[in-house]
Amino acid sequence: MKEDNKHPIDILDINDPIEAIKFYMAEHSLKQRDLAPMIGSRSKVSEILSGKRSLTMPMARALHRHLGIPAEVLLKEPATHVDDSADKIDWRRFPLNEMAKRGWIEKRSNLHDHAEELVSDLMKRAGCAQSTFALYRKTDQNRANAKTDPYALNAWRWQVLSQSNIRNLPADYLQDSNPTKLMTQIAKISPAADGPRQAIDLLATKGIAVEIVEHLPRTHIDGAAMKSIEGRPVIGLTLAMTFRAISTSRNHTCGLSKDGSTVCWGQNRYGETLPPSGETFTSIGAGGVQSCGLRADGAAVCWGNDGHTPADETFASISAGYAHTCGLRANGVAVCWGHNNYGQSTPPSDETFVSVSSRLVSYLRTA
Repeated sequence: MKEDNKHPIDILDINDPIEAIKFYMAEHSLKQRDLAPMIGSRSKVSEILSGKRSLTMPMARALHRHLGIPAEVLLKEPATHVDDSADKIDWRRFPLNEMAKRGWIEKRSNLHDHAEELVSDLMKRAGCAQSTFALYRKTDQNRANAKTDPYALNAWRWQVLSQSNIRNLPADYLQDSNPTKLMTQIAKISPAADGPRQAIDLLATKGIAVEIVEHLPRTHIDGAAMKSIEGRPVIGLTLAMTFRAISTSRNHTCGLSKDGSTVCWGQNRYGETLPPSGETFTSIGAGGVQSCGLRADGAAVCWGNDGHTPADETFASISAGYAHTCGLRANGVAVCWGHNNYGQSTPPSDETFVSVSSRLVSYLRTA
């Protein structure tokens, strides 16, 4: 469904993307069912138009591509969100203590008495009066959900924009007619040990700022795309993922999250940064060309160049070396597998241990 170029949409002055969508529907005699292919379903279309669901980036992109609604209109902040009008903001609802602790606002003895002054200063530094609506990254469900605190979310957004406004990028932003090329470049460098840093530097050469700002409680957000006061794209990323354990090797790292899931990053020559989906672990180990996790039942699961993980063994602990791995049974017996050019996978059969380290090829023996 393409826009008729002979009758361009005159909705650039509409300040709310939802109202702009309704305007377009009325002008082109569209029904809610006509938007379902772009939004996802008729029920989602209804929720979007009623303000019960926020417009996501994929939805906005589809509406722009298929209907021709200007992107700058779809990126405007909906009226249902906390806006920048002083008479509509309850200044004391911002997480002032946490914002002051992080240095986003000035520390004062009684923050609530100075809330409007302090938050207004942050808004001014962000240029939020002219900034566009942040389209929050969608994961399993819309992140801007009923549990989200809009005051905390906007504070985080303003801090991202504030940081981006003082960052000197090596180039001005020019809209790329072939964004696929840039995305392909980013995909190619991502597996490198410093892939994230390379990606950020590459985006900077295109005039796109990337700001990493730790999320505030009750924001439920991983990242957001927005524009600065000058119209420059800004990508805000959080440090939302926390780990209870980290294991590093020379070229890659694995993190074990609180729910037992594992995330790895860095060099990926043999699949060592691609843990099996659906598996949860109690401990992990990042080796040179392989990574391993220990399941709750004691079974070892390895990925990459794992050297044939034993299938019928259970362990109390596990350690991954450069190209070999050792597991310690509950009875103290060590079992190793993988490369054995120096005998590193052949532990002494008459010894029991309290711990084992494949990395150093050394053992602590029981008394």
